[in-house]
Amino acid sequence: MSDAFFTRDSVTARVVKIVADVIDINIAEISIDDRLADDLYADSGDAALVLMDAEIAFDIDISDEDAAKIV
Repeated sequence: MSDAFFTRDSVTARVVKIVADVIDINIAEISIDDRLADDLYADSGDAALVLMDAEIAFDIDISDEDAAKIV
């Protein structure tokens, strides 16, 4: 993402798109409160892909410790 400044809405939209693309569901089916495994039925491979895609999209590194909290 080339934006130097991220808004909460822009980050949320980008993450929702990443999740929708990885687990192959419609963006409209995703709620901000959904959990990957519990609500969206993503498996550990899907979760890993979401995290990797987020790292690329936002040019960040997510530690294993933080990744465990997300999934």
